[in-house]
Amino acid sequence: MPKGLRRKGAAQRSNFPSTSASKNTSCRRKTKTGTGSVYTESTETVYDLSVYKQLHRLTLEWPCLSFDWCRVPENFKDDGELWLLLGSQARFADANALYLLHLSGLALTASDGSSSSSGSDSETESEIVVDSSDLERADDRSTRRRRPKISAVRIPRGECTNRVRCLPQAPHVAACWGESSGVSIFNLADALTALPPQAADTVPFREALPTEPVFRLLDRSGQEGFALDWSTLQVGMLAVGDIYGQLAIIQSNESGWAILQPNGDRMLRLHGASIEDLQWSPTEPSLIASCSCDRSIKVLDLRAANRPAIELTEAHPCDVNAIAWNRRYPKQIISGDDQGQIHVWDLRMSGSIEGSTPVASLSYHKDPIYSLEWNRIEPSMFCATCGDGSVSIWDLSLEPLFEEDPARLDRKCDGLASSDSVDDIPAQLLFLHEGLKSAKEAHWIETSSQMDCLAALGQVGLHILLPSNIYAENS
Repeated sequence: MPKGLRRKGAAQRSNFPSTSASKNTSCRRKTKTGTGSVYTESTETVYDLSVYKQLHRLTLEWPCLSFDWCRVPENFKDDGELWLLLGSQARFADANALYLLHLSGLALTASDGSSSSSGSDSETESEIVVDSSDLERADDRSTRRRRPKISAVRIPRGECTNRVRCLPQAPHVAACWGESSGVSIFNLADALTALPPQAADTVPFREALPTEPVFRLLDRSGQEGFALDWSTLQVGMLAVGDIYGQLAIIQSNESGWAILQPNGDRMLRLHGASIEDLQWSPTEPSLIASCSCDRSIKVLDLRAANRPAIELTEAHPCDVNAIAWNRRYPKQIISGDDQGQIHVWDLRMSGSIEGSTPVASLSYHKDPIYSLEWNRIEPSMFCATCGDGSVSIWDLSLEPLFEEDPARLDRKCDGLASSDSVDDIPAQLLFLHEGLKSAKEAHWIETSSQMDCLAALGQVGLHILLPSNIYAENS
């Protein structure tokens, strides 16, 4: 299991939005257990580029809890070019915003398989010039030409954004959960027009673009939530879950947006505590899977919304934070909890009974799992973000899970001492990317090369990466 970093010295942070590929280091490829929560404010991560095909790092002005990528049509984009939407959690409410970014020139950072021990930065070092202070530090014109480019539009928000999701069928439509104003749906067409390719020039920061939501759902004063997902089967169908365990369905129609009331109520009481995550079925347009702080997982059929079709009442021993539905094998879902456990479920073997068990459990992380997402190309592969500062990539096809030794899986990783043993690494753990403080969310970003890259968001940074070992050579 390759791991892409070592620890070194004290870190220096730059202002948002700047990005750089990691410098060459003498770090060799590692097959040891990560140490997760040992990272501190004074720790700098230095990455071994020999285990990456691509690695770029973006430092944020304010912490962000959530992001998504805009599915811009193929005729508008090239490989190495992407659009991202982020929602901030600033120290001051008035400083909060949605950031719509355009990144380009994200070339492969390691063109060969050699070790990154040469010390030369000529092929791998790149940094975006974002303002006059950065320009003074980067006075080499030839270096600047090799650097990735960024354009950013700031949309003032006035409150923390808990989660953002872009409509898969229309990149200019986005929904976000606010910490006090409920769910808002935005039309970001003007913001996208201000970015390349519609805007011919690349400008790091454009003027703030105030944008009012075209729809807002606020069922009660101070309503807040985290669960949000657009249907991939029905255009303009949005599922929303709040901290009171309620579910709402918002649907576009000829006159705009409206709340669907499958059983006559605007909000369906689905869980006994906060709904932390939910996801539409990839094959059945009326099915929604959800997870909650009440430790349960439920699958609801909107055609019979009076009770869940499947209810796993004790799915985890603690809060269930994340859930993901396999888009190639729709009977399979995964879930992650506050203790770092990831469970694999076969919906054909589950029912509305207490004590249902997962078909497999993956034990490696010790801090909360915040997000899970299946890979589009490899149906047995998924990524997970964890509060220990890591993003892990798993492949369930690497070894039959029921043959794992429970004693081996339960062995704890206690600092650097136990990280010397490869026995602590589950066979399904394919790659571990570390250095993102309190990693919040990760998404696979589709490219035309059949090697989707991974974007991962931490408390103060965003990393774009493509490990060298996750796809077959002929992909």
